[in-house]
Amino acid sequence: MEQGFKLSNGQVNDGPDNGSFNRESVLGVGGDWGSVSFGRFGGLSSDTGSYSILGGSAYGTSFQTIGNLNSAFILAPRVNNAIALTSPKYDGTQFFAVYSNGVKNDDEKWADNSHYYGLGGTFSDGNFKANAIWEMYDNKDTNAKNSNIFTLGASYDFGSFTLYGAYQYAMHSQALPGDNSSLKALHKDNGDFRKGANQNAVSLSISTPISGGTAYLQGQYALGKLKNKTTLQADVEDKYDVWSIGAGYAYPVSKRTLVYAGAAYGDAGKALKSRASRDFDLSGWNATVGMAHTF
Repeated sequence: MEQGFKLSNGQVNDGPDNGSFNRESVLGVGGDWGSVSFGRFGGLSSDTGSYSILGGSAYGTSFQTIGNLNSAFILAPRVNNAIALTSPKYDGTQFFAVYSNGVKNDDEKWADNSHYYGLGGTFSDGNFKANAIWEMYDNKDTNAKNSNIFTLGASYDFGSFTLYGAYQYAMHSQALPGDNSSLKALHKDNGDFRKGANQNAVSLSISTPISGGTAYLQGQYALGKLKNKTTLQADVEDKYDVWSIGAGYAYPVSKRTLVYAGAAYGDAGKALKSRASRDFDLSGWNATVGMAHTF
């Protein structure tokens, strides 16, 4: 069970209605045959929790949104009422499946809940690693078209540095880059947004050991189109793009304590710069310093 809270004031966050153990709450059993688990946890591309297999990125979703994969890719949220299945490894290959009976809750009967489906696999052979993920949201709560998202990632460790790459195609997505922001804000009141958005996203990054720590450099870009053009707000264009670049450095003070710093710059164009999307926070810069300790 994992609890999220704000360090500055102790307020619970990152959960449905700020609930307890909101990051992850899971019970499962595993063995040589694989594993099966139930509860609340991140989807396959979430980059959080026990069952994410997102790869192909040095920076991942660490530091702030601008500069990491969240600023260009559409990543899975944490899902409630979920079941996860994992296979044993076969010659470096492992398969994963996640299903959620209610992404946010399961207050309605099964046919009316919004469901999440995820299938994926990982492969490793020496210094090479790769992952492939298919995710589908049936969007029952909005009667929107099914969202299908395909994500690929790979990396290779050359010894003196590791090179990473990732690609994603999203079709009829009801989320946009940046904290899974809703499309509803970009459309007129009661306007149709059920076709969602289609987009392509790419990321390239590198990590290298320097002076006892690890340095990271990452860039990403996304290009998309809102499919319900006729119902968009007046200042919103149907096409959008976003790019960002981030750099960071992490240094282990001890086996259990890590200090880190990072900085990033990004810019969002067209639809993602409209007044309706100003809360997406994908344009600008940020800087972060911090410390992590493993108990």
